[in-house]
Amino acid sequence: MLKYAGLFFGLVSALGAQTIRDLTLDPQRAVDLPVSREITTVMFPGAITAVAGADMLIDSGKDAVEVEEGTPLRFHVTHAPGSNFILVRSLQPEATGRLTAIHDGAAYVIELRSVVANSVASAIFKRAAASTAVKVEAAPEPVRFSPRIGLSLLDRARAYPVLVKSLPKAV
Repeated sequence: MLKYAGLFFGLVSALGAQTIRDLTLDPQRAVDLPVSREITTVMFPGAITAVAGADMLIDSGKDAVEVEEGTPLRFHVTHAPGSNFILVRSLQPEATGRLTAIHDGAAYVIELRSVVANSVASAIFKRAAASTAVKVEAAPEPVRFSPRIGLSLLDRARAYPVLVKSLPKAV
């Protein structure tokens, strides 16, 4: 019995160490992404136009890339042109870096940091959910017609020809 409990806890800790995170696409917010020497996959909902970062080896995954000896590289980033994913791997312990991915004409910033344990195995970016219509139980209270509202409507009707001439695209 004790043998099964040890196996269960070992399996749970191994599965818990590699997490999969669902993230919402937001070009106004940087995403913190802990990566290790193992590969971390970053998925986008569509094709990624470009990937950029400083002190990173960024390759297409098809051709061999030559790097001069002694070049201080912090992360290895692989991105095949036109694909919807990026593969990231840490090359130095306790390294940090900023990776920028261009998707649908917007720049998404990913703050990479190297960790020994508890890295993210996969980060999946999803589009923000569109707000859905809400069914109203009762109709809204009708607006009571008053002389003030009537005069306001007449003023708007009189100003309409002027508005059409001065701002035709607004009408």
